[in-house]
Amino acid sequence: MGILKNQKGLTLIELLTTIVILGIIFAIAIPVVGNIIDNAKKDAIIASAKQVAAAAKQYIATENPKFEVAWPTVQKCQLNLDDLTSAGYLDKLISPSNKNPYHSTSYITIYKYNDGRYVYCVQLISSRSNGTSGYRYFATAKNVDTYTRDDVLLKE
Repeated sequence: MGILKNQKGLTLIELLTTIVILGIIFAIAIPVVGNIIDNAKKDAIIASAKQVAAAAKQYIATENPKFEVAWPTVQKCQLNLDDLTSAGYLDKLISPSNKNPYHSTSYITIYKYNDGRYVYCVQLISSRSNGTSGYRYFATAKNVDTYTRDDVLLKE
């Protein structure tokens, strides 16, 4: 009759195998989580742009700002975020990218077509912690209703 060995631990090979498997899982999971966080930030920036457009719609309806001729069939009006916040149409918006308010030079350009259509083009600009303007969140200001995650630039 043989004597039973007392086996209470893991062998070196079992331990190394476990570490390798955990390393593979983390190598896959970390970029996925990073993409989820970036997509959430981009969605929040787009939502902020749409909130600015909604505030501008209210501003136009009640304040009747002056539009200038841009093209023969189009007039335009440009407003800064400060115009909308000081008039009470918009609360100070915070960038999800760096947790600072959007810079006061962020703007919306409203195009009014002769057929009665309005197009709202928003450009949000980051604000550094010292208050200076940073970078633009959108490569080009275009119709806020057409923004997608691919249009949002995250740099900070």
